Amino acid sequence: MDKNQALINYLLTCEPIRNSPLYFNLASIKSGVTQLIPLTQDKTINTSYIDGSIDKKYSLTVVTYLSITPVPVVKIADKPTASVIDFGQVQQLINWVEQQEKKKCYPDFGEKCPVTKISVTSENPRTDQIDMSLTPPLAKYSFTIEVFYTDKSDVVWG
Repeated sequence: MDKNQALINYLLTCEPIRNSPLYFNLASIKSGVTQLIPLTQDKTINTSYIDGSIDKKYSLTVVTYLSITPVPVVKIADKPTASVIDFGQVQQLINWVEQQEKKKCYPDFGEKCPVTKISVTSENPRTDQIDMSLTPPLAKYSFTIEVFYTDKSDVVWG
């Protein structure tokens, strides 16, 4: 099973992702775009077992571009600015992944690669970049998803 496509299919069940333009690797940078970037996998974390199965981890970074406003939050303390609201939209994606873990609802990596856990590496999205030269200015938010699974494709017995 192609793990990239399996995770894309899984993330498309999340309404905010399904309702925005979704790109894999390369993205057209504009507000509302979500980009998925697979990360290299460190083989030193793999745990091999006597039966031939191996515990592995697949990681993918979710990048979201959203327009921002340079309005100071202290000027309107009782009402969130558009930037705070947009940051909250990205936070909803993190919360969705955490809810899926609680429900044990995982991406389908196939029979020979059952998923045992899905998690995010941070509680909040990172603000990787703010580009004030664009109209409107854009912020690049991201977070990383880790999927833990057992590769049973080379199991000798069982």
